[in-house]
Amino acid sequence: MRELALRLLSSPYPAGMGNPPPEPELVINAAPTLFGDVPLPPDTQVLGGVQRGDSTADLVADTQATPDAAVQFVADALKAQGWTEPPNMSPGGFIPVGMTGVTFCKSKDGPSLSLMATKRDDGLTELRYTLNTFKGMPAGTFGPCNQPPGGLGFTPLPQLTSPEDAKQSSLGMSGSQDSLLQFAVLETQQTPAQLLAHYAGQLEDAGWTLTASGGTDESVWSNWAFKDAQDKDQTGLLLIAPRAADTRVQFVLLEVTTKR
Repeated sequence: MRELALRLLSSPYPAGMGNPPPEPELVINAAPTLFGDVPLPPDTQVLGGVQRGDSTADLVADTQATPDAAVQFVADALKAQGWTEPPNMSPGGFIPVGMTGVTFCKSKDGPSLSLMATKRDDGLTELRYTLNTFKGMPAGTFGPCNQPPGGLGFTPLPQLTSPEDAKQSSLGMSGSQDSLLQFAVLETQQTPAQLLAHYAGQLEDAGWTLTASGGTDESVWSNWAFKDAQDKDQTGLLLIAPRAADTRVQFVLLEVTTKR
């Protein structure tokens, strides 16, 4: 079993094809050593993780704390250790209910530590830590801790949490220099109009302004305007429609376009 796990975690490319990543080291019931004294909420059980040389490591744990409480505990602990939260790195767009996350940096050269907390069906919260030291990267490489002027080149989406009764089954994203598009598929009893109202309230809380809306009994849309962190004008489109013939499955799309 251990050998299979290591094979699945290792690079599929044979030697000689570029510079393959270091062989992974699987750790059971403990945190990989690269994490050092990683902050863990009270009542947390470490399941294990994987470390890839001195460059990256992942850690999985379960905790009794809620996702929000777990992320807040870790954020407070990291701030006390001198870590800072870089801009535009919080997960945005369509987020299933019971999921949240955060990213911190020790310096502009790294390392970075990201945490994603997700509520499980058994009531526990799953914690997934990812540590990146950026060792081996060329000096001056842009990333979450060393961002270029104006940020990483994309407009962050506000967090849009799905309704309590909804099950988010898939998520996709694409983008270009001038636009960013994200879509999700939800299984829910709510109508497109009810979903539009649910997400519209969150967009308004994020500072977006409704400019137009419309639709039919089957599909609805709304247009939005807002300014990004660089005070540039942006427009948004929120579209919701049933997927195929199953009216319980809704296709939700959010597109942001830079206004020229």
